[in-house]
Amino acid sequence: MKGRSVIATLALMVLPFGAAFAQGGSTCTFYFDPAEFRIANESHGKFTKGIETFEEAVIDTAGKNCFPGPLGPFPSPPIFPNGLDVRNLIIQDNITPGPNPPAPNPSGSPCALYAIGSGFIGSNSKKVGEDLFLQGINASIDLLFTEPNHTGVGFKLSRFQGFPAGGWHVSVFNKANELMGEADVAGPTASEPFKEFFGVWCQQTIGRINIYDLSPAPAPDAIDDIELWEEV
Repeated sequence: MKGRSVIATLALMVLPFGAAFAQGGSTCTFYFDPAEFRIANESHGKFTKGIETFEEAVIDTAGKNCFPGPLGPFPSPPIFPNGLDVRNLIIQDNITPGPNPPAPNPSGSPCALYAIGSGFIGSNSKKVGEDLFLQGINASIDLLFTEPNHTGVGFKLSRFQGFPAGGWHVSVFNKANELMGEADVAGPTASEPFKEFFGVWCQQTIGRINIYDLSPAPAPDAIDDIELWEEV
């Protein structure tokens, strides 16, 4: 997928030209190749703050358990008794209809999120996703960054065999919740264990990333290997 990185400002995307700098005034570059993403971050003097793999989850092989959000550095027993290993990341569902939700809007459901073990419907690692699709709700996922120095974020998305497939719409917000950029991620060319990489680098600090499921019907998807980059 080399060569698919694209410099994207809001002026060059679906919003009108006049909205570009009124919505945060930042340029974001999107990457679909992990090597290109990491080289770009290093060229900007960034280093990896951490990679959240979810391998700290306490879950059986091929198992799946749901739990309430948010998921972060605080204990979420019994699956994440010590919270996430990456301490400056919070993950939660967002039930605002449509892409680009302007603010966090979690459901409060006791089964808002799920964790799976390696071997679940072909998965080769532990992962996390939103579980509201079982209620027919096409919710999205918010990644919230609690420190003011993350300008590069990458992660992997995946689908499961036997369920509806589709891509994702990813929107990136600064710490003031202003939209800085958005991009569509094509659906994966295969189901688990295949994962589709997406990365973004922005001039401004990233405060929130929303991942909206473009599947034609509510369907499970998963996120893994969330890597955070910051200035040296």
